[in-house]
Amino acid sequence: KGAFGHVFQVYNQTYGCIAAKVIKKTNYDLKEWEIGFLLGKNHENPFVPKYISTNDYGENVVILMEYANLGDLESIIRDKNKILPVSVIRAMLKQLLEGLRIMHVQKLIHRDIKGGNILLHNPTGTEKVVLKIADYGLVKNKKKVESFTEISFAGTITHMAPEMLIEDENGEVKANEKIDIWSTGIIAYQLLTHSYPFRQPTYPSVNAFIIQRKLIRPQQVTNDALWNLLSQLIAFDKKDRLTAEQALIHDFFTNEQAQSEITAKAKQLANEALIAKQNGDKSITQYDTDSSFTVLLS
Repeated sequence: KGAFGHVFQVYNQTYGCIAAKVIKKTNYDLKEWEIGFLLGKNHENPFVPKYISTNDYGENVVILMEYANLGDLESIIRDKNKILPVSVIRAMLKQLLEGLRIMHVQKLIHRDIKGGNILLHNPTGTEKVVLKIADYGLVKNKKKVESFTEISFAGTITHMAPEMLIEDENGEVKANEKIDIWSTGIIAYQLLTHSYPFRQPTYPSVNAFIIQRKLIRPQQVTNDALWNLLSQLIAFDKKDRLTAEQALIHDFFTNEQAQSEITAKAKQLANEALIAKQNGDKSITQYDTDSSFTVLLS
């Protein structure tokens, strides 16, 4: 159940087990369907759920889409007993950042990146977990690549970048795709600590954090490269914040430690995917053959 509708797991004779999002027609935005279809088209972005169709049923609209069978990241964040190894968090962040990179290349800003909107899916017959960036109701389309766009106040307060909460000298809120990077940094912090980088998930607490402009290194973060990345994702000045493309080539993802922590199983699955691709399996993506993107089902 979400703010504007309900999502059900259903069975379709053509597509098998899929998700059906039921929305009141008064709350339905055709843009969400169009963006969802665009992002999932031709499997160019495997880190989003594939949208299948939209159907009108009286007072309701039903959007049929790929079903993510493992819930969402929020369930992991809330479970304080679920301690993920840094190597797993690295692969998860790499999937999320790559999904955002592709969105940003398409001039799309998600605006509501949070644990509840990052779904987890185990493709049938595999031993892997794929992150899926969902919910496009707040997506903003930029007109120009190198520009800032006037954006209305929207999203989830705990994951909002400073520029979304503070007006400029003209009383306007202008931002770019880097607001999604801030939100990704908050998610990374949560996966590591099961908490926020501020006292409480309330507006006063978030506002105080942004005004003080101080990110404190949590004791759980002992990896210096990880701390450096986190500091550049949750950078208070958007000019200092990395883009998704820049983040993906950060030392945390590319240094010797990152390479050494890729498991033998992940390498095996990537090699098997490469062989399948060479044998004509068109469902295999470049990410299936790259073990650094592999999150193992456990």
